[in-house]
Amino acid sequence: MDPDDIINILFEAGVDSEDLDELIHDFKSSEAADINNGGLDSQVLYLVDAVGIKGTMSRVGICEHGYYEGRGCDICEEQEWGDMQCHMRKDEGRL
Repeated sequence: MDPDDIINILFEAGVDSEDLDELIHDFKSSEAADINNGGLDSQVLYLVDAVGIKGTMSRVGICEHGYYEGRGCDICEEQEWGDMQCHMRKDEGRL
């Protein structure tokens, strides 16, 4: 039996996608709890896998220079929540 067989059986039995909503929520909620209970390491690894390094940095508030927002990066200025923009000039050798 494969996923298509299961889909066909459920379809023929009149099962709707909404009938499985709670089951999916339970599984994903359990997965989220496991990730969160795994601590910062587990959370960061999950985020990196989901959205990559830059996406994770942006979402958690770390600028491209490795400073957490509010900790004072001399070369970044916060434009909006989670959206840091580098203001260092290329001729300064860092970019």
